[in-house]
Amino acid sequence: MTHGEQKGQIIETPYLKVEKNCLEIENTCIQLSNISLFSTANLPIPDVKRLIFAFVLGLFGIGISERSVSLGLALIVAGIFLASLWCRDYEKAKTTKCLSIVTNSGRSYPILFKEKEFMEEVMRVMTQIMRNNSRDESITIDIANCTFNNSPVTGEVRNILEVNET
Repeated sequence: MTHGEQKGQIIETPYLKVEKNCLEIENTCIQLSNISLFSTANLPIPDVKRLIFAFVLGLFGIGISERSVSLGLALIVAGIFLASLWCRDYEKAKTTKCLSIVTNSGRSYPILFKEKEFMEEVMRVMTQIMRNNSRDESITIDIANCTFNNSPVTGEVRNILEVNET
């Protein structure tokens, strides 16, 4: 896991855990009272220059293949490989969202969610938990499987979501 100390690092974690006034992200613990902001954002689209470079590399490989078949083939394969990496990153950026948790000190913890709908549910639940800070909340948010676990509040999560939908 990467920590939020370095700007631009995204945390990929299988779970978030809320217990009383504490939000736990693997080996990082944040007091809910120290959180100033929850925010959502799209992942940045990969730079198109990488795709253009891959295309030019492939064309250069085609052009040079008459002189050196092995070098030309290597450049074509490298171009195809780089283009496929760009396409993979592009698809990931289209479908993935980021939930940023910002503390009062300005430190940001961007957390990767593969499903936008589940991230929106998490936002609603966290907002409700922070509004009702006098209750003893205990919930584990399973990001990997998009579920809420280990909690007597899980039934309340459904109620929170139903209230917000009406």
